[in-house]
Amino acid sequence: MANAGHTWTVSTAGTLNLSLMQNYDAIFLGGYYTNIVIADLIQYVQNGGNVYLMGGTGAGGAAFEAGFWNPFLNAFGLSFTPSYNGIGGNIPINSPHPIFAGVSQLFQHNGNSITDLEPSNPNNEVLVFSQDGQGLYAVYIVPEPASLLALGVGLAGVVGLRRRRR
Repeated sequence: MANAGHTWTVSTAGTLNLSLMQNYDAIFLGGYYTNIVIADLIQYVQNGGNVYLMGGTGAGGAAFEAGFWNPFLNAFGLSFTPSYNGIGGNIPINSPHPIFAGVSQLFQHNGNSITDLEPSNPNNEVLVFSQDGQGLYAVYIVPEPASLLALGVGLAGVVGLRRRRR
């Protein structure tokens, strides 16, 4: 990543609020945070920020984890299920979506599946399903400014792809 010109900051200190989030092109999250302002996270995405949300971390259990993140996900027409799906291994990726460009499979292990709460909304979509129909990876495209929020389970989650202009 560094050779490609990317940098990253790792921190769990302090409160993750909008003023802090705006310093970053993307935020990677998973588990349970006592120091995150969900309304600010929603605003960050609506302002063009990108979020990768990893479900199925085991923090507090499946129902607790879904309950913690669903206020954020619901703002974008998506939802984590309140139980772990038991799906593990290398999952074949057969989606033409740009977030999967060059990706033929992703490894995951027992995450929260994703539900599309608004199937008629073209901005949110589950992109990859398990063999038994559970949503594994999803996106939300923010109409303005153009940004991408992708949500997933297991060891994958929400991925934003748009690079912020400096």
